[in-house]
Amino acid sequence: MDDSLLIRLRQWLTPERPLPVLQLAAPVLRSSFRLYVLGIDGLSRALLDAATRAEAWQRLRDRLFPHLLLRLDAGDIDEAMHEGQELWLTQSASERWLQAARRTPQNVDFSFLYSPFALALDGECLSAGWVVPPDSTSPFPYPRLHASFGVRRVALRLLPGPGNPEDPAAAVRRARA
Repeated sequence: MDDSLLIRLRQWLTPERPLPVLQLAAPVLRSSFRLYVLGIDGLSRALLDAATRAEAWQRLRDRLFPHLLLRLDAGDIDEAMHEGQELWLTQSASERWLQAARRTPQNVDFSFLYSPFALALDGECLSAGWVVPPDSTSPFPYPRLHASFGVRRVALRLLPGPGNPEDPAAAVRRARA
């Protein structure tokens, strides 16, 4: 093949001003992080008690989470702030949250009322609690997950339950990339 042809092909295929390479943002959490929102049943309620959590988690996994309402992966988390207490979802994950909860941005606070949630890393359930509205005065001692709507995204706030030393944000801190 003629060298001039190769030179012309290279010039034709290579633009004079190449486009800048878009740098993908580094992941916020390790790829094995998962946040599950589950329907209420005996096994999902057993996740709330630290003594029965491991066995209930294994049984839920074996049954492929029969009452799974929503699963969020590490790629669905856009930002983790305030020492892991606040998670901002991506826009697509926010849309999935709203659709699964059958809510609008105006009433996202009442998503998945009192449904159990679980935070998992590397296939192990690290923390579990209830999804409750931000102004809840529930006496239950379980960790809480509050949903709110920011600028086109859902924000999730993880807090320990009243009188309970278990901090769900510790699971997020452990999952940091």
